[in-house]
Amino acid sequence: MKQTIGRLVTGMALVCALLAGCATPAPEGEERERTIVLSYWAQTESPALDLVYYRMCREYEDANPDVKINLNMVSSNSDAFLKAMDDAKKGLQPEADVAMLTLFALGDRAAKGEVLNLDGRVSQWADRNDFSPSVLELGKYRGTLVGVGYYPTPELFVYRKDYFREAGLDPDKPPKTWEEIAAAAEKLTRRDASGKVIRAGFDIPAQSAHINHLESFMRQNGAKIIDPITEAIDINGPAAVEAANWMIALKNKNTSIPYSIAKYDVPFLRGDSAMSQVKSIDIAAMFKADPSMRDKVGFMHVPVRKAPGAFTGYKLLSITKQSKHPDEAWRFLQFVMSKENVWKRYKAYGIVPVRKSLQAQYIAEEPVLNSFNLEYVDLGMGKPVVGFTTNFYKLAGAAWEQMYKGEKAPAVALQEVYEQQMKDLRK
Repeated sequence: MKQTIGRLVTGMALVCALLAGCATPAPEGEERERTIVLSYWAQTESPALDLVYYRMCREYEDANPDVKINLNMVSSNSDAFLKAMDDAKKGLQPEADVAMLTLFALGDRAAKGEVLNLDGRVSQWADRNDFSPSVLELGKYRGTLVGVGYYPTPELFVYRKDYFREAGLDPDKPPKTWEEIAAAAEKLTRRDASGKVIRAGFDIPAQSAHINHLESFMRQNGAKIIDPITEAIDINGPAAVEAANWMIALKNKNTSIPYSIAKYDVPFLRGDSAMSQVKSIDIAAMFKADPSMRDKVGFMHVPVRKAPGAFTGYKLLSITKQSKHPDEAWRFLQFVMSKENVWKRYKAYGIVPVRKSLQAQYIAEEPVLNSFNLEYVDLGMGKPVVGFTTNFYKLAGAAWEQMYKGEKAPAVALQEVYEQQMKDLRK
């Protein structure tokens, strides 16, 4: 799981990259001793992005001769990342000074008091007004900023314009309300002679461990799921239950193809669905593989019922409490969030730039898709930063499967999630 960048990115691709200038040439004579050593824990995604992290660390060292950055590439799985951090406490490896955490992991570490309060530092940050609002809002634990948004992962409401035309629907007027989505889904669904759905009207997963697909609709209806300040849970409240009832009712009309979020075999991505909620990065990959899809895929604005509702996950940068060099760690975090490095990550892996001054340049690269990405980053919500997020969503994911299979009504399943979570919190 734990690996350095040198072990992670192997083979001729890395050799060629290094020869092209990734590695910093050794200076003539004896190198000056580096008195400050920082451990930066990042999450591995792809060789191209990992290489960007490596180069970034070397560039920081070049500009700061007293500092050594030890880059530790760790699994992007939140549970695995947290286990690695716990192992480091036992002395199995150096602990992180700066860590890239998911919202799940941030809540866990913040509840244990293991990340620093960044409010004072951010208030003095000259660039703070250049960031998208979510960058400095979603990383708050009980109102205190403990993580700076680094890597948004919006999930867009998308549809196939060509399938809309086939069904006699206007491809330039996608549905906006729950009622319109349901009506369109019925018209768009294609079934074989036996009644089996061969092309879904709207994607509804049979398995969804984190219920992102349902959470969007709960938030549209005014539910908070978990209040990030008070930590009050309302997944069993009327707004959340109504959203779950709506989705199960639509599923029971035989308008979707069962699939698993864990396997990520989303029907829309293989052409077998007319409407869906899909990760932006997968739409970008679709366009790259087949440019003609740009004319076939349409995007819905963030839906609003009582409130805007869309899922946008985030990875964030935090400074750990055990860091011996918090001031230098903060300077490094600012460097990571610089315009130049934000743009490099976009070019390497399509990560949505979170700096306002880059938005025009970003939109020019892919006008329609990137404009919607920015809307979803601004209006979407990720998981709440609380200490029990991981346990809560395990319960919610299991409840969704019970609802999907018809084993329990949404009101019953969601009430049980609430009761079990409250019981767990009392332990």
